[in-house]
Amino acid sequence: MKHRILSNKRIAASLKRALSRKEFFLMYQPKLDLVSGKIIGVEALIRWMHPKKGVIQPSEFISTIEKTGLIIPIGEWIIHTACRQNKAWQKAGYNPVLMSINLSASQLYQPNFADRVRHILKLTGLAPEFLIFEITERIMLDPYRALKVIRELKQIGAQISLDDFGTGYNTLQHLRELPIDKIKIDRSFIKNSTLESYKATIVKMIIEMAHRLNMDVVAEGIETKDQLVFLQQNLCNQGQGFLFSKPLSPEELEKDFNRIEQIVIREGIPQDVFNLEKQRQLERDLRKSESNYRLITENIQDVVVKLDKTGNVLYASPSHEKVFGIPANEYEGYHSFDLVHPEDIPSLQLQYASMIGNKTPCQVEFRHQHTNGSWIPIEAKITPVYHEDENIEYFIAVGRDISVRRQTEELIRKAEKLSTVGHLASSVAHEIRNPLTTIKGFAQLLQKEVDKPLYTKTILSEIDQLEAIVQEFINFAKPQTHHLKETDIYSLLQQVLLFFKSQVNLNNIEILPECDTDLPRIYCDESQIKQVFFHILQNAVEAMPNGGTIRVQMVCQGIDSIKITFIDQGKGISEERIRRIGEPYYNTKEKGTGMGLMTCQKTLKEHGGKFNIKSIMNHGTTVDIILPISGICPTG
Repeated sequence: MKHRILSNKRIAASLKRALSRKEFFLMYQPKLDLVSGKIIGVEALIRWMHPKKGVIQPSEFISTIEKTGLIIPIGEWIIHTACRQNKAWQKAGYNPVLMSINLSASQLYQPNFADRVRHILKLTGLAPEFLIFEITERIMLDPYRALKVIRELKQIGAQISLDDFGTGYNTLQHLRELPIDKIKIDRSFIKNSTLESYKATIVKMIIEMAHRLNMDVVAEGIETKDQLVFLQQNLCNQGQGFLFSKPLSPEELEKDFNRIEQIVIREGIPQDVFNLEKQRQLERDLRKSESNYRLITENIQDVVVKLDKTGNVLYASPSHEKVFGIPANEYEGYHSFDLVHPEDIPSLQLQYASMIGNKTPCQVEFRHQHTNGSWIPIEAKITPVYHEDENIEYFIAVGRDISVRRQTEELIRKAEKLSTVGHLASSVAHEIRNPLTTIKGFAQLLQKEVDKPLYTKTILSEIDQLEAIVQEFINFAKPQTHHLKETDIYSLLQQVLLFFKSQVNLNNIEILPECDTDLPRIYCDESQIKQVFFHILQNAVEAMPNGGTIRVQMVCQGIDSIKITFIDQGKGISEERIRRIGEPYYNTKEKGTGMGLMTCQKTLKEHGGKFNIKSIMNHGTTVDIILPISGICPTG
């Protein structure tokens, strides 16, 4: 592991030097209109001219610049260089084209990203309508942050394209949620589209769905004439690939511009074949193809249902069994309301009536019963499909489980509540502190004058306890200054365990640390993480008045985080109490402010970590902490 870390550091250092020495350069791969053959856009692709190894492809260094945080300065250089080049082509008299730039999650989530883009456009003089950002579905792991930034980019005037379409698990969900202008079909589907009927069906369905959502479709990886003709026949809007051109330098692209624009006309179907009526007929044929719907829905996690005009289920996708526990063939024949929570049915009936009256799709939320008796929150879009006489023939409903989103919304609610409570705690604590200090001073003077030291000693002890509670409020409310350093997390744990040694011996408790060998060092604030360990162990010790064992496990989780697990044999915590942990002032002990657990959660959040509790009554509690290896430091 040490050798790999050193190697990554050397690569990172080389990449930093490469940026300062201007060793990076951009190539541009054209995108063509598949009807006219005109170049309508280019994709900017980075290359590294290594002084000794020559040209290095991005596959060899992109992952390193993302892991080390270098993607931020290098990504900004790419945007600036590509925009400047596009503006140069416009000044030279070339027809305006869209400049496509790939974005990573790190770039998109950096503070004020939209403002940085706006600044670059101003510097280069490029109008925003000639800029399009390509994002992948991985970015949607944090859909709320992603949606916020994407909307900001749209407000600037830039366009958004969803890249590698068809390879993710939440494709339909993203089409509904994001303000997407184009989708880009992954090359793996295009490669075999003329050889495998399954891949061909998926491509046809993606094109149809995109067109019905008023989006353009771009096919990447076009390499043969047969692939071009197949895409033209199915009304794909744009394409790129080696059939037209490999990535080129600006000079090479300018030289080959006219030759590239002749390829679609020479190799594809003549334009006069595609009259307007032919296009309409193809779209009608695609919409009526029920087998296409069945094939595509077998490979998505969204649940898809076909309903007749009265709401009876005619077809259900295989994903029903995974989401609801009901095999698809058993679901057919149900009425759409049969497994909906009774409280949600009146609202659904009103929305159905409105959809039929207005002949427009509707977005609904309801609870659907699982075979285990639980209720799954579902968000669905219901779309009417029409006969040629414009009467409704049936409905297609596409839904998804939004349990995770609801949980996220609850966490956000708790975070907002904690922020408010923190300000209140600070105000209250400072109001209490001054009179408390005065009372303590008088009690200390009184101790010298009276002949009952036990009474004054008791008073002072209680005042000390009050001071400790007030200090907890102040510490929680005030902004924390992080003193980050590279830390051996196991040594940190050993320091905390040493503090507990006498306490656990007195209580007949044994703490057993179990640690992976060669754990990587992490960046963190040592004092704050020690405080987290202290609070968790203190709760565990107090939950075991009759003694027992506490196990502490440390293991690597993937390549970018460490998991620390605390397992006690205590009284356990009920499910209801676990749900409330982290709420302001809620505590698992009968006495106490609950500030310890709140502070743990706050500290872990500020370090980019996670906190999870599982418990079985009278059997014990397990607390999991996930800490990123890089902490909140931008470079690992």
